Amino acid sequence: MGSLTKKYPKNLLNINKRNKIIDQQIKAVLKIGIKKVIFPTGYKNQIITKYLKKNYSNKNFIIKNTGINTSIGERLIKILKFVNEDENILLLNGDTLIDFDLKQLVNSHLRSKKLVTASSYNFQTNFGLIKIKNKKKISFEKKVKMENINFSKGTYYVINSGITIINRNALDKINFKNEDFEEKFYNIMIKRKQLNLHKIKGKIYQFDTPKDLENFKLKKIKV
Repeated sequence: MGSLTKKYPKNLLNINKRNKIIDQQIKAVLKIGIKKVIFPTGYKNQIITKYLKKNYSNKNFIIKNTGINTSIGERLIKILKFVNEDENILLLNGDTLIDFDLKQLVNSHLRSKKLVTASSYNFQTNFGLIKIKNKKKISFEKKVKMENINFSKGTYYVINSGITIINRNALDKINFKNEDFEEKFYNIMIKRKQLNLHKIKGKIYQFDTPKDLENFKLKKIKV
């Protein structure tokens, strides 16, 4: 996010006059009845801690400084002492806004009886794609959805949203140090047949650049 995050962490950026990214996330999880909220902080930890203590008096908010260069997997391991055995963890990225029914994701996880539920959404690119088959240009298409791209018969990809529900027991005896958490963890769960996949009916908004944030504000979405 360049200069926007020199003074403040990304989740404290304003999305409108009243809310920051972190406020919308807190509203979304409290709305579906989640009571215990854990903030595994790193970059600008003191600023996030100060903001939360000033604006929220919820005694079930837990702030844990997990370090600046800590991976997602390592952060999860560091907060496990706050999670009871067999409890589920709803994992949200700090730079993601939610515009779908989180309750549906929770219900999907409970129905599946799996240890982990990953959520996905259809990626649609607004860039033009040139379709090539056997080295010959076949067509030019825009607004192509990932599920419409057939890599082989019956095979296609969906995008991982990063919003995941993880049963605490799934994290036992797994070392995530210096490894890509998602790639290692999800593949382990797939091999164990413990990964449920929930397709999001709605939208999520992720902010990687200042333009992402500006485009969101221009849409004048109410949160």
